[in-house]
Amino acid sequence: MTITKQELFDKVATHLLAQKRVSTGVYPKGSALGDMDSPAYTGGCLYRGPDNTQCAFGCLIPDELYRPSMEGRMASSLLYDPNHSQLGDLYPEELHKIISDLQHLHDFGDVESWPDELGLMAMREGLNLNMKFEFKLG
Repeated sequence: MTITKQELFDKVATHLLAQKRVSTGVYPKGSALGDMDSPAYTGGCLYRGPDNTQCAFGCLIPDELYRPSMEGRMASSLLYDPNHSQLGDLYPEELHKIISDLQHLHDFGDVESWPDELGLMAMREGLNLNMKFEFKLG
């Protein structure tokens, strides 16, 4: 059964608002950027990060499909990659844009602005806000 856009949004929004921080760290060896020696590649967003953190798309990747080699790649490239066809099967093309938008929010948005940005995204996408955006860091 395919997940709906509303279900996907609710899952990611709930995850991000509960986590309250970006999933970031050193790219693992064997990942797209893990063999780089430059300090520029040591603080990137991770699908699976320290302390069981996960990025917006990371929380959508079932554990049995996750591979460290996915790190450093955009969700869109994984969804179209024949080596990860099971991900494409889970998330059909009509969900790719919102997945990319949610990944961008996680990777580049200010954590404190996540509730507002998620609210705007829901309105833009015609989705319901099924959760309270009570969000306090600390």
